[in-house]
Amino acid sequence: MTVALEAFAKPSAELVLSVLHGFSPGPHAEFAEAIGGLDWDEFAGAVAEMQRSVPATIGPDSFSFILAKQEAHENSGVEIIGHVAETVEEPRHRAMLKSHVADEVRHSKAFLALRRLLSPGKTVAPLAQEGPDPFIAQYRGDLASFLWDTHFAEINSIFYLSAIRTAVSHPEPAVARKIDVALAKVIADEGRHVASTASILSDLFADDPLMGARMQASFDDHSAAIREQAARLARESAPA
Repeated sequence: MTVALEAFAKPSAELVLSVLHGFSPGPHAEFAEAIGGLDWDEFAGAVAEMQRSVPATIGPDSFSFILAKQEAHENSGVEIIGHVAETVEEPRHRAMLKSHVADEVRHSKAFLALRRLLSPGKTVAPLAQEGPDPFIAQYRGDLASFLWDTHFAEINSIFYLSAIRTAVSHPEPAVARKIDVALAKVIADEGRHVASTASILSDLFADDPLMGARMQASFDDHSAAIREQAARLARESAPA
């Protein structure tokens, strides 16, 4: 994990590029110029709003609810990224997406294991799938737009899960330690996903005249979506 992420810095072009170079050394000048031109203060403001919506302390019951949502999110990632990977012909890009899918599978299992850890003596089943994700039928091979969306979503995940990791509390030290270690591993993987999506996007840059527009649209969409997420989290944690 890079120093930038360990320091829990705010989202920025420098953070993205430090992650990219940490996992994938090499020239990324065109990508760096594009990333640097985005309004990261706006994005960071949205993420800060999301962080403030996370309760200062998250007990076992609330954490179990969060874990179930995260497990469902990872299951969707397995299905969606796996589908996209099957459409990619370039071997290196395909391999990176397949590795991403394998990480999502591990994350889903990790969140399920934590749910079981919080419910000793009870049967806790994996979440059931409710049919194909609607994205599967809608995807038309626009890899760049998909990767931009994934890239910014992974950046948000780092900060969201880090906020959860800071807030979660359990009365048993051994259980608390297992929770912290599991979340730290997932967060580290998200850093690799920021780097892998950036690496593929950097490769695609020169051959896609619409890349700048795709990047800006996804960036704006995610800033708005994160603020909506923050509002929803605030509602969910508000006293009845």
